[in-house]
Amino acid sequence: PIGVVFNGTGAQSIATGGSGTGKAFGALTVNKASGTATLTGASGALRTVMLFVVSGTFDTSSVSNLAVTADFVNITGGTFIANNSIVTVGGYWANSGTFTAGGSTVTFDGSTGQTIAGNTSFYNLTKSITTPAQTMNFTAGSTTTVANSLTFSGTSGNLLSLRSTSNGSQWGLVAPVSSIADFVDVRDSNNSGTPITSTNSVNSGNNAGWVFNQPPAGTDKTVTTGVNTPYAFSVADFGYSDPDAGDLMSGVKIITLPAAGDGTLTVSGNPVASDQVIPTASISSGLLVYAPASNSTTSGTFTFSVGDTNGPA
Repeated sequence: PIGVVFNGTGAQSIATGGSGTGKAFGALTVNKASGTATLTGASGALRTVMLFVVSGTFDTSSVSNLAVTADFVNITGGTFIANNSIVTVGGYWANSGTFTAGGSTVTFDGSTGQTIAGNTSFYNLTKSITTPAQTMNFTAGSTTTVANSLTFSGTSGNLLSLRSTSNGSQWGLVAPVSSIADFVDVRDSNNSGTPITSTNSVNSGNNAGWVFNQPPAGTDKTVTTGVNTPYAFSVADFGYSDPDAGDLMSGVKIITLPAAGDGTLTVSGNPVASDQVIPTASISSGLLVYAPASNSTTSGTFTFSVGDTNGPA
């Protein structure tokens, strides 16, 4: 692919289309002393290894559902109007100009570590990995703002690390209400937006505006009671443990019940249903009770899961 520079002083246009794969450039540069370079077409795709917006305006708002794919995006002094585009970045994003997000989605899909440099306000922002583990870097002292939806996710054994470009110096984040953070390792993040509750994640320190929640565990236990003698469970019977300091047991979810004829479970005198959550307070008050079958020495079993104060049972 070749490099193209749009440097006219008036309006210029780039048409989408082609043979189904969209326009492909080695480098697309908008460097206009005045005026706008406008992407035109009812729909389409734009592919470039490098996208530079140096001065003037690059406007994609007239193309619906536009897919923009670039390995490198650098907005140094001009304006990139994305509107409802789907922008996929394979490498580096740098912004010291103006990015007008509109309703766009920016997805980082590089196979190695990526970086967001400078202050940028996104509408939707996504970085998700499967394997191998990766690092997403943010310039120390910069702020990434997300207005609508934010997703940071890795997988078990392959965490997505979120890091400042300078260890110990925080990077800013303004997170929206709709945020997902799963299997991430976070350090030096100052989130001044809606607090993010992350799951299966690691707090590597110097973070604000994050809640780190790792799932708790329960422990199987055998208890003994006499014939025709009900047994009231205690919290200790469920062997609750949690790697997150300070997370208390919120309740117990009864997944499967004793088989018919092997006794019954009740809470406050009422039969327990499958998948019912019994609050810790009810268990502490002795209200979760197993009653063996009448005149029977047959044991009854049930399965359960535990929840903590930052997650469901």
